[in-house]
Amino acid sequence: MCLTDGIEDAIVFSREELTEIANKPRHNLTAHPTTNTYMLFAYLIQNDCLQYVKEEDRLGIELDIHKHPEKYVNRWDKTEVT
Repeated sequence: MCLTDGIEDAIVFSREELTEIANKPRHNLTAHPTTNTYMLFAYLIQNDCLQYVKEEDRLGIELDIHKHPEKYVNRWDKTEVT
């Protein structure tokens, strides 16, 4: 069975791309600020992120997904072990 079986579209990240999330806890944006504060939020409309999340709390990768979806959508090649 292949990892991609049954998946039509997925947002795929490399380990390096996820380091921004791992290095920026966002206690004030989570429901449980004492546990999992490392989160990536997905917005259907980029303006929702700009409107509801303070600039200092935004992650560059959250905005980059909207600007350059081709870098993330169905990029299964990022999961290959080299």
